[in-house]
Amino acid sequence: MFNHEKLRSGAPTIGRTALPRGGRSFGSGEEPQPPPWQCEPLDRVGAEVYCGNYSGSVATMLYRISVAVAWASLAFITYASLSPIHDRPQLSSSANIEHVAAFAFLGLAFCAAYRDRMTLVCSLVLGSAVVLELLQKLTPDRHARLLDASEKVVGGLLGILLASIALRLIERWTAASDV
Repeated sequence: MFNHEKLRSGAPTIGRTALPRGGRSFGSGEEPQPPPWQCEPLDRVGAEVYCGNYSGSVATMLYRISVAVAWASLAFITYASLSPIHDRPQLSSSANIEHVAAFAFLGLAFCAAYRDRMTLVCSLVLGSAVVLELLQKLTPDRHARLLDASEKVVGGLLGILLASIALRLIERWTAASDV
C-alpha cells in the first residue's frame, strides 16, 4: 500500500502523484475521495496515479485526453487561421461567430487540461489569439484585423471563465455528494 506520510513529508516519490489541491490526503478513513480529474501525476508523463479509490489508469487517461484535446484544438485553429482562404474550413456563415466559438472552446479545453495553471492557460489562449492574427499578415491572401483579434481574445476569456466556473461547481458537487 502507498505511504501517505512519505508523500506529505516531501520525500521523493517515483511513479506516484502529488496530493490533490489543498494538500489533503484522500486515501484513508472518512476523508472524501476526489474525482479522478483532480489527480495529477508528478512527472505528468507515464506516472502511475494514486488518488483514493481511483485506479491510476482512469485518472491518467482523463488527464491525457484533456491535454490531447486542448493541443489538437490549438493545432486545428492554427491551420484554419493560417491556411489559404479557399482551404479554410467554414463551419458558420459568420466568421465572427467562428472566432468567438473556436477560442471559447480552446479556452475551455486548456482550462480543463491545466486547471491549476491559470497563468499558462491565459498565456497560451490569449497569446495564440494575438499571434495567429499577426501571422496572418505574412500570408498573401489573409488579412490581420484588430476586430478579429479582439473577438478571439473575448472568446478565449469566455471559455476560460466558463470552464473555471464549471470546474468549481463540479468540485463542490462531488465534495457535497461525498459527505
